[in-house]
Amino acid sequence: MKNYNILIFLSFIFSLNSISSSYLPVALLHGFRQSCSEYDLISLEQYIGNKTGEYSKCIETGGGTIDISRSFYDQAKKACEIISQDEHYKNKNIAIVSISQGGVLARYVIEKCKFPDNRRISVFVSIGGPLSGTHQLPHCHRGVTCHILNSFTDWIVYKGYVQDTMGPAGYFRVSNHLDNFKESDSLLLDVNNQGKTFDEEAKNRFKSLDRLVLIAFKRDTMISPKESAHFGEYDKEHRVVNMKDTEVYKKDLFGLKSLEEENKIIYYWIDDNHCYYNLADINMYIIPHLVDPTTSS
Repeated sequence: MKNYNILIFLSFIFSLNSISSSYLPVALLHGFRQSCSEYDLISLEQYIGNKTGEYSKCIETGGGTIDISRSFYDQAKKACEIISQDEHYKNKNIAIVSISQGGVLARYVIEKCKFPDNRRISVFVSIGGPLSGTHQLPHCHRGVTCHILNSFTDWIVYKGYVQDTMGPAGYFRVSNHLDNFKESDSLLLDVNNQGKTFDEEAKNRFKSLDRLVLIAFKRDTMISPKESAHFGEYDKEHRVVNMKDTEVYKKDLFGLKSLEEENKIIYYWIDDNHCYYNLADINMYIIPHLVDPTTSS
């Protein structure tokens, strides 16, 4: 994410023309090794709040090295707990804005969280999320050293103790080891509805979204393939499979096809590397989609 030193100042200026009662309260899910206490995220949280005039909260699911040492399930359940207990979301439609791996956590929140009242996730904005998983280590896609490191990761990533103790393992999808993936305890497998037990309720929750906004980055070297941010993936030959040709889409396993057929998915590409976006991008690709779709014309 680019530097936001001017965000707080500019937010008060721009918010004068944008505050509307039709905006949704926002839950912000941070990326890998980020923390809600970081200046950039504090600034983004405040900027969204000032632009919309609604409650905006960064949901701390781990942060820093905890993202590595805490299982992805634990991080996801923590997000559910915080959103469930926050009275600002009580009986309201909610927008989730996620950064990078926060997008996979958001999928869990949408599908699996059982809220104590009528609060529901209405809008999901994913910024550079590895929504169909990532195939290789970040920024390590070529060369002998990366080949060795990725080969070791392929061998170990689906083992139970790794899934239980290392957060990013929960969204690795190694295309030439799909049999291992489908036998694992991966959170990604769970939210894809590809596990041993089909969860119809989870599918119904996801397809009840009113709007899904997918922001990808043309020069992304963090997630592999970069099309994962648009629910694309690799096949066994390491070729990109676009969303509509994937198994999860064609079988509508978790409601993605249903949303597409109802014209509820919006796609964007930003011409930069992973999660490098600026104020103009926020105003163009994020803020307009935080309006409550059930009240907007």
